[in-house]
Amino acid sequence: MKSAMFKLGSSESKYEVTRVDVLKDRVSVNVPYQRFLAGLLPSFNAFGPEFASHFERRLTTHGDAFHLADPVITAVAALATMDSGMWRMNGTPALGMSFLYHNFYLCPSLKRHDLILLQAVLCAIDDPGRVTYTLLERYHLEDWADRKIEKPWRKGNKDEDEILKVNTRAEHYLHLVLAVLLERYVHNVGQVSEREELRHRVIQLLCAEAMAHSKVMTALEVVEEEVPLVDEELKRVAEPEGAAGKRVYRVKKGEY
Repeated sequence: MKSAMFKLGSSESKYEVTRVDVLKDRVSVNVPYQRFLAGLLPSFNAFGPEFASHFERRLTTHGDAFHLADPVITAVAALATMDSGMWRMNGTPALGMSFLYHNFYLCPSLKRHDLILLQAVLCAIDDPGRVTYTLLERYHLEDWADRKIEKPWRKGNKDEDEILKVNTRAEHYLHLVLAVLLERYVHNVGQVSEREELRHRVIQLLCAEAMAHSKVMTALEVVEEEVPLVDEELKRVAEPEGAAGKRVYRVKKGEY
């Protein structure tokens, strides 16, 4: 694989980034080894900081820890390009892979394990900027991050389809960065129970907008057995508003 130095604008930081074009090179969204390892990591919580130190030491003494995350970065970047409409020639297979990856009900571990793996590797490397620059390269967002992509649009050569593709990839990139940095309210990752994770998800939904009961269930992608649990959490963190048939739930003050 080719490597290249990557620098943004007037920034003094430079990073050597492995060039992988997810639109042309042979890539896969299936990274079973990384996801298997990510699934094991939370089970070692009982060993406390001793295991974390041992894990970091093993990663750094047996090569570059970043190489463990590189296939995951390629996978999530490929999925982002699928969602932005850049794989139209592949049609249904690409849409199917993206649908399964983002469907929490059908495949709850795919997205979660990728997030856990990226968080673990970022804790083990000295400079997380390397991951940030690699993500920008894989997502084809170098010009977007360097503000170069705005120039031809200002001259009147607007391509609405291309703008939409770039914005969609940028949205995926920002969602991933925020999740890696801030997402701790996950059972077996943060010190929270499954019930607390469910409550957090309900609050996050209702902070965006008031929702009807059916819409909440659809957004949470819960199975039938979990509906009573969701109902209990709704009563705890939300208040119903409106008449029967048009009732929506709004999060209670103090639960934000």
